[in-house]
Amino acid sequence: MQQPASEPTGEANDVDLTPMLDVVFIMLIFFLVTASFVRETGLDVAPPTASPPEPTESANVLVGISASDEFFVAGRSVDRRTVGANVIAALADDPEATVVIRADAQSTTAALVLVIDELRRNGIGDYALARLE
Repeated sequence: MQQPASEPTGEANDVDLTPMLDVVFIMLIFFLVTASFVRETGLDVAPPTASPPEPTESANVLVGISASDEFFVAGRSVDRRTVGANVIAALADDPEATVVIRADAQSTTAALVLVIDELRRNGIGDYALARLE
């Protein structure tokens, strides 16, 4: 013979979450209290102070590239194969001078690369680039 299925007696079969909430709140309070006492130690670092660069007395040797890819050294029109030699001649007068390449915005990149290659071929590795608008 089978027994009849038990009927609910009115008690709730739910899980009581109150102890779990108590534990969570206690952990929250613990972490808040301990976090307020933790102090990070570090070094006070003063940023470096930079002085403005001193103006140099030497002039610049200008290497110009026009919009039509013509080359100029110190205001004189030169052939593309003699750019390096003309810059070396200009640097002989003032060895501390800075070589500045001023390329027109309409000039080609190939002309600029050609000038840089000529300078490097002649042992000039320090130069500055400028662009004409």
